[in-house]
Amino acid sequence: MKNIQRFRFQSHDFDEISASLSRWNQTYRQLSAGIFFGNVDYLQVDGMEIFELHWGQMIHYQGLTPPGTIGFGLPLTIEGESRYLNHSISNGELLIQRSGSEGDLVGSRNFVIQVLTVNEQRFLDKVEQITGLDSRPLLQQISTIKLNPAVADMLRQKFHAVTHQTITDDSMKSQLESNLARQAEKLLEDIARIVLSSGNDKPPRIRLMRQRELVRMAKDYIWSQPSLAPRTDTICKVLGASERSLRDAFKTCTGMSAGAYIKTFRLNQVRTLLKSRSPESTLVQDAAHRWGFSHMGQFAADYKLLFGENPSETLSKT
Repeated sequence: MKNIQRFRFQSHDFDEISASLSRWNQTYRQLSAGIFFGNVDYLQVDGMEIFELHWGQMIHYQGLTPPGTIGFGLPLTIEGESRYLNHSISNGELLIQRSGSEGDLVGSRNFVIQVLTVNEQRFLDKVEQITGLDSRPLLQQISTIKLNPAVADMLRQKFHAVTHQTITDDSMKSQLESNLARQAEKLLEDIARIVLSSGNDKPPRIRLMRQRELVRMAKDYIWSQPSLAPRTDTICKVLGASERSLRDAFKTCTGMSAGAYIKTFRLNQVRTLLKSRSPESTLVQDAAHRWGFSHMGQFAADYKLLFGENPSETLSKT
């Protein structure tokens, strides 16, 4: 049986609507005057979130999709100007929010949007399964896709069928839940095909090769200067690259910003060092300093966040 969670929630408090989507890291701000009313029809099935969200007033959303997920939104109703990432949108556009990329959406009064989120790697695997191509470079380039009316209507109907399907007969519950999971998977496949046929060229292989080389050179520099806490502007200067080029290269090749990847890389090196030494002959502070961490409190917090244990616990296991 598929793991299914569903609810319908309505409120006159937009913060309560925001909080009902508990996996999202988001902030709502009301921009139009009047009593707010909103509701959510929510389904979580087979690792996917699919919901229909209504705001009665103009709302400014800023935030992140659930950790590790990519989000796709299809406006259903727009009464007035709405904007996504500072660009005017219509109800015939598919909105895309990458994992870790902050979304910024201003929805009009009586704004209704249908949303699907899924683990980003699962989506990339789905695309590769269909075409054999790596879609990461393509997703770096697009945040909205204009749909023709027939495709938009098809997607709306499939969203609606999933979010509004009611299971009332307990004797048929297992069969209906399996059917619901299949419908959700088909919706994901349809979105993957739309992204691939969005009118963009095939992923630029030459550009991707250059980006990979830039990431490799950045790693080599970090290896050569392990005790320094490398700044991205310093790396750019050493490599003769622009900050934008470095940022894009890391995003394409690792899915992370240059700064985040470099810090994670260095934390991993400290862990490797701690695992190779004995507690009697090694101080955590020395290992941290060797890889450029000078603020021990922040280092310990970052380390535990990444690995789920304190650096001293790693050392004590050797």
